[in-house]
Amino acid sequence: MHLYTTPPLWPTFEPLARLLGAEVALLAEDSGGEPFDESCSMVWSRMNALLRQQGRSDAWPLACAAVTVELRGETDVRHDYALADARAIVGYLHTQGYVDGPLPTLPPLLREPRPLQGSMPILTPVGGVLVHCVPVGSEVRQNELIAEVIDPLSGAVTPLTSPVDGLLYARESGRVVHAGLRVAKVAGIEALRSGPLLSA
Repeated sequence: MHLYTTPPLWPTFEPLARLLGAEVALLAEDSGGEPFDESCSMVWSRMNALLRQQGRSDAWPLACAAVTVELRGETDVRHDYALADARAIVGYLHTQGYVDGPLPTLPPLLREPRPLQGSMPILTPVGGVLVHCVPVGSEVRQNELIAEVIDPLSGAVTPLTSPVDGLLYARESGRVVHAGLRVAKVAGIEALRSGPLLSA
């Protein structure tokens, strides 16, 4: 479970991250590719940037708040998850005053948000059978073994390691992979990437 939003909107969505038990929120001003949440919300930030360029000090309020919620992986379809997630989302709507109802108690934030520029993909240089060595949600260290790709004909094992210290927050669900496939993602703390970020 993780979220994507922009830094100016993080205070708005922090309660949602708490209620959902999101492992991490990934923040970027402009991730590239015009994802739906940024297409909805970034027009206001961009308009304010234009106003500042014209020397104006007034600013438009952020009239649309949008977030992308990644509800785990495609193999994580369960009734208990769906019920808990639905309750968390409705609870969040209570906190924002969009829906009448009792205010939920906010649980602790699992970890501070991280820059989307710090999301590092782990690519396999070879094809074969993918064996994951670390559970999703683990904090890993740079050069720690994340997965192995085994050549089914020769038995050769190719280790795949983390490029940074960070949170292993996503991984490939398939077990037969081809060379060049992204098999996992690690959310580091430092903003190391630039350009289109959604490819991570």
